Amino acid sequence: MAALAGCGGGGGGGGDGEPVWSGVTIEAPADAAAFTTDQPTVDVAGRAFVPTGSQCNAVVGTITAGYRMRWSNAANGAAGPVERMQLNCLLAVSLTWEVTEVPLALGDNRLIVTAVAADGEDGQDTITVRRTADTTPPVATGSTPADGAVIPGGLTALSVDFSEPVDASSGSVMLRDETADTVLPLAPRRAGSALDLGLVTLPDGHAFLLRVSGVQDRGGNPMTGEFASRFSTAP
Repeated sequence: MAALAGCGGGGGGGGDGEPVWSGVTIEAPADAAAFTTDQPTVDVAGRAFVPTGSQCNAVVGTITAGYRMRWSNAANGAAGPVERMQLNCLLAVSLTWEVTEVPLALGDNRLIVTAVAADGEDGQDTITVRRTADTTPPVATGSTPADGAVIPGGLTALSVDFSEPVDASSGSVMLRDETADTVLPLAPRRAGSALDLGLVTLPDGHAFLLRVSGVQDRGGNPMTGEFASRFSTAP
């Protein structure tokens, strides 16, 4: 490993002529001072300075001990550590970070991300995220297996895609084996924009009907109407 002695004092340069990265920069959800969403959480990511003493190998390096990053939301008091940090060493040296599902209050949320090294070097960036009321219901856009598909029998993964993240505990989901006239048990396990319905064993040569209704987005808006998908297993 090579120690990045030249990267202290605000730096993520990887060689002669490369710019030195200093401070902390929020690059997502947008490379701007403000961002608007109707979701109750937001993912935040960006870059930060590489602390003195960090070391590189071929692709991913080791960040100096004692380097800490934190995020906070001034609107609701939520705060926590930045747990996803990576020292990238391929081509140019850079330190990237990510925080998922930062909780938002309605209105303006001032998000602050800070980094502090063991030697006292620090950096900070902020972004204002405006959360508006969510009044748009989720829309089911497709399923796995797809409507009309003919698939092999046996253990099969089922899911339904939505236009936005949804609540896995909401709504009603049913899978009917139309050939045997029976209902197969399903238990949604997790959800983002895809509602994961788990694994089910399907017999060969049968026709199935998947029906989904009442599923809500994370703002509590239920889908309108019902989503239905028919598929079958090969003989």
